[in-house]
Amino acid sequence: MDKATVFAISAYTILITIAIALPLNYYFATIYPMDRAKAYLSAALSTTNLYEVANYTRKALGELAPYHGNPCWIAPTVRTDIDDIKKCLEEIITTCVECARATHPGTDAYQEALDTARNRIHEVMSRIDNVILWLWYQPLNITLGIAWCLVAFLIVPYIWHKLSWW
Repeated sequence: MDKATVFAISAYTILITIAIALPLNYYFATIYPMDRAKAYLSAALSTTNLYEVANYTRKALGELAPYHGNPCWIAPTVRTDIDDIKKCLEEIITTCVECARATHPGTDAYQEALDTARNRIHEVMSRIDNVILWLWYQPLNITLGIAWCLVAFLIVPYIWHKLSWW
């Protein structure tokens, strides 16, 4: 194999490794806790006990604890504000616990509180989906993607072409 081919194979191997490793690392460090929070909220939707709804919602809130602010950097809205999402989760927990203490399972008031909590959890899950989308589209991630494309499609072929003339 000539020098140019070895260079191209090595460069593209490194680029493919980076293209796989960086998004995986970002997913497990940033996105995965959000997915776990959604999983806890899904579990809260499947139970008929207000105390369990509050418990699963508390676990989801714990997964969101390290996050603050609004990841939507173009046009931030309340829908993507993580602190507001956490506030909604705290309100769901408080409402569930208060209603569970004041009413008994099987009553209309208990069922109404459960339905209200489920509706609010659906809304929060939708908001978390929006947050996840904006966490992927951070300026650093976009910059890294553009830099990767420049290296992969312009710089490596250019160097390969120059080396093949030797």
